[in-house]
Amino acid sequence: LSLARQGFERAARMDSLQPTYQLALGLLHERQQQYRRARAAYLQALRLDSTFIKACSQLHNLYLHSLGREDSAMYFNRLLLRQQPTHPLGWKNEGDYLLRKALSIRQQTQQALLNETLQKAIEAYSAALLADTGYVQARYNRGYCYFLTDQHQQAMEDFERLLRRDSLHAQAHFMLGSIYEFYADTEKARFHYTQVLKAQPAHADARQALKELATKP
Repeated sequence: LSLARQGFERAARMDSLQPTYQLALGLLHERQQQYRRARAAYLQALRLDSTFIKACSQLHNLYLHSLGREDSAMYFNRLLLRQQPTHPLGWKNEGDYLLRKALSIRQQTQQALLNETLQKAIEAYSAALLADTGYVQARYNRGYCYFLTDQHQQAMEDFERLLRRDSLHAQAHFMLGSIYEFYADTEKARFHYTQVLKAQPAHADARQALKELATKP
């Protein structure tokens, strides 16, 4: 790995106007957990080409997951979206940010602000799905936002459509089980909780839900 890094460093010195070299060097630094060097390389790539979407994406991920600086992460994600307004990952990242914010607000019981933030998250996930209808995680997250805002029919539509693409998606089955249980449709609730355990036998919440349903008609 160090030999590869040295090779990229030499290549970058030979052709300093190629942002792809800086990107590759940043990836190598990141694999070695040298996050400050990775950041410097990605920023240099972006200075060389301000429209370099891959550098924006890597900076978002680095700031969010390795450096713990969410505001900086979202700055680069929004820079990505300015360059490519229909980028599905960019909109999914925006939705994830808003969902995290909503879950934090939820703990403070600020219902109006919670609903407003969740609606913005739904709009972001919808933009991601408009660009890529098969984006499984964006569809699940939008369904979850619908669930949190008591829009159960829309939530069910997202979870069911997701299951047509990935029939073993345990969390989609679990959410459908929860909704059917809420509406006292115990037969369908049992079916979906059982499907959860087929996909994830150690899923404690689904096992507990089935145990509780066993006492109901």
